[in-house]
Amino acid sequence: MAANQFPMFDFEALLKQFNVPNVDAQAIMEAQQKNIEALVAANQKIAENMQKIAEREQQIVQAALSNWSAAAGDIGAGGDIVDRSARGTEAAIKAIEDGIRNVRSFAELVAQSQAESMEILNKRMDEGIKELRQQVTKAAGRSAKSKK
Repeated sequence: MAANQFPMFDFEALLKQFNVPNVDAQAIMEAQQKNIEALVAANQKIAENMQKIAEREQQIVQAALSNWSAAAGDIGAGGDIVDRSARGTEAAIKAIEDGIRNVRSFAELVAQSQAESMEILNKRMDEGIKELRQQVTKAAGRSAKSKK
């Protein structure tokens, strides 16, 4: 097991102090350490993905500003009112389509980020349940032997 991350508080000594029969304090400590490691890993994944989301958001804003600037230049460039109106309408349609596409990709990135973090936590939860079942089985076996 890794070194105690909370040197001011010795969890293992506390568990030993209560000395509950048929409870493996070491196994409990190892399980809690794994839980903390899973939370740290999930938080690291969240931080990484937040960076990706921020970068994507910046790209979307830069592309929108660039497109709007180009569209404004196209609309203002000569021609009669019908021609300029048609270019304006086309620029607006393109901006809406780009916006929808960007929102969709942004939403997919956020959903992927959440899924990756939850996958780490779900995996640890499944492992924790298996560990608990093993401990209960061991405790039941020890209890049955002590009654004989």
